[in-house]
Amino acid sequence: MDLSPRLRGASAEGVAYWPGNKDNPPEILFGTGHGLLIAVNAETDKPASCFGTDGIVDLKVGMKDKLPGVHYGLSSAPVVYKNLVLTGSHTQDSPGLGSKGDLRAWDARTGKLVWTFHAVLLPGEPGHETWIDGGWKGPSGVNAWTAFSLDAETGTVFVPFDCPAYDFYGGDRKGDNLFGNTVVVIDAQTGKMKWYFQTVHHDI
Repeated sequence: MDLSPRLRGASAEGVAYWPGNKDNPPEILFGTGHGLLIAVNAETDKPASCFGTDGIVDLKVGMKDKLPGVHYGLSSAPVVYKNLVLTGSHTQDSPGLGSKGDLRAWDARTGKLVWTFHAVLLPGEPGHETWIDGGWKGPSGVNAWTAFSLDAETGTVFVPFDCPAYDFYGGDRKGDNLFGNTVVVIDAQTGKMKWYFQTVHHDI
């Protein structure tokens, strides 16, 4: 399979490396600006055949289903922890409603989704009350578009989430808007939050 048509918009901010195991060869992984996560066999330079569909996972699935015309991509390199590949996202700054910015982890061997961390808290999740009057329904912008840091010894990932959209108006998203403008510390294996620090409440 020729990957070249899919490489348009490949992230210029680096790639990730998974060393493989006794049953799977090592992989080079990277994202594209139009929402694909691509794995290449590091030994043959061919698509990693067992990863997703012919080496490709479509990251847009589940992130913009209700608004198919909005932007969703990957602007930074994914992060590899053990057999997991962690991805942030690049979403729009305006208008306010758009694609989700959830952090997700994928099986490096198969490309299957392992866990999802909700960037905008859903009903029943602690902190959901920081989104008032339904402001949690569909805001874009709470996303980790830039690089995030991994402490491989403790399996801890430090994720910087951006401000919610729209940047210059917040009347449709009242409250403190967790996890906008927040560093969230997450267990890389499970996707469970350890702690967070919100630098600005309800940023506009």
